[in-house]
Amino acid sequence: MIPEGEYGGGTVMVWDNGSWTPEVADIDKALKGGDLKFTLQGKKLRGSWVLVRTRGFGGSKESWLLIKHRDEFASAEDITAELPLSVLSGRLLADIAHDGGGDIKKAATGDPAGDYDKAKKELAGKSGKSTKSGPASAKKAKAKSKQAAKKK
Repeated sequence: MIPEGEYGGGTVMVWDNGSWTPEVADIDKALKGGDLKFTLQGKKLRGSWVLVRTRGFGGSKESWLLIKHRDEFASAEDITAELPLSVLSGRLLADIAHDGGGDIKKAATGDPAGDYDKAKKELAGKSGKSTKSGPASAKKAKAKSKQAAKKK
């Protein structure tokens, strides 16, 4: 957890891990120029990517866009929906928040279901009682994530 009020505050998930290789000789020069090309060798994200600096949004000085290059790893699938679980814990954000004492409702907005109240009702309907645990979509997402990983 990153404390609320801090940059990036809230529940944190390690969604992917792996390594990266720059596609340019001078990384500092590319970053200063606002255009860094690199290759990811992750468990989920692979292939050629670029970070591009843009003019800021909402008053910020600058923003960066992460863009996937068209290569053999490019696809139209939404990998965040297909493989939403942490590579370390196998849990959704809401489950991590629940177990870590974080804001479950806020964390659930980052999960594929995106609606913790709806997930709570779904779980309660299946069990016939109310629950205070993480979203019901966790088990479904975990199974779906395993199936999608086997396809790759």
